[in-house]
Amino acid sequence: MSANMNDDRSGAPSGGRGIWSTVRNAWSDSSGQTMGTRTQQFFLKVADAVAASNRNMKIGLAFLTAAFVVTAVGLGWLAFRQARKTDSIWEGVPSKIQEIVKPMEVRIDKMQVQVAAFDTKVDGVQRNAAAEGDASRAEIARLRSDLKGLQTDLVELRNWVHTAQPQLQEFMKKTDERVKRLERNTQ
Repeated sequence: MSANMNDDRSGAPSGGRGIWSTVRNAWSDSSGQTMGTRTQQFFLKVADAVAASNRNMKIGLAFLTAAFVVTAVGLGWLAFRQARKTDSIWEGVPSKIQEIVKPMEVRIDKMQVQVAAFDTKVDGVQRNAAAEGDASRAEIARLRSDLKGLQTDLVELRNWVHTAQPQLQEFMKKTDERVKRLERNTQ
């Protein structure tokens, strides 16, 4: 029996015994490579170990594989049941959603009417402001024209005063002389 214990019929690449040592040895032998190559080497080493394994090891691997298949089928069944349950939950949802959404749609329609009315009001105010702005601009242009005319008149008046001042002084002087002469003649 002790001869059988040391005999390497387990299929372990490094002389270890059991499935875990086979997997561990295959993983360590494939280290230092890129991930794709490492995975490929790992599965090749495990396949070689399984091919070279004894009957007990193959039976253990068969049970392990069966356990994985049963687990996968169970998880698949649970996922399928949950999906069907979720579908049945959502069957009545559209009518419930419509009950909730209908008042909101009515409110949205009312708000859209209010927004349209507000937009119309804003457009009217903008048009009035533009018209008033045009009228204001025209009034400003007219006032500027009037101001230029007044400035021209002022310059002409200053020129007239400047030229008329000596004549006026002369006239005033002559008038004073006449008044003095009349006063002397009346005395």
